[in-house]
Amino acid sequence: MIYGAVHIFSPLAHIINLPLFHGIVSGYSSKNATVLPLNKKGDRTKKENYRPISILSTVSKILEKAVFS
Repeated sequence: MIYGAVHIFSPLAHIINLPLFHGIVSGYSSKNATVLPLNKKGDRTKKENYRPISILSTVSKILEKAVFS
């Protein structure tokens, strides 16, 4: 893991710096989300007892907050 960090540092820095310098968060799958059903209280066999949650990329959330602040 430590040795792999050397190889991913430059591309990762490039991905992070692009939106910061240009003020645009690109669509490089930063806004793709995985939607999962989360059971609310009640019977697990009824669809009314589920609500959707979206799992977004943590890196994209941090970049978006940095650009828009």
